[in-house]
Amino acid sequence: MINNHYKARPYQSGLQDAYLVYEIIVEGGITRYMAVFKDKDTETLKVSMRCKENIDLARLAAGFGGGGHKKEAGFTITGKSESDI
Repeated sequence: MINNHYKARPYQSGLQDAYLVYEIIVEGGITRYMAVFKDKDTETLKVSMRCKENIDLARLAAGFGGGGHKKEAGFTITGKSESDI
């Protein structure tokens, strides 16, 4: 998860290169970004997620057929368009 607080933005790079960016509500009503990066020469998305926040990433990954642990999880998607995700 990527901190989207305005004070953190000057220290971030590469977000503009993301294939998809999701804004997810976390504890206390604040939000974080989750970025998905895709190789331009493949139809496969490999998503690896890590967080320090109180988010169950294993549950999120399970929704896409993946798995992992509460603070570290991942999944793979093949042959789907952005609208399918």
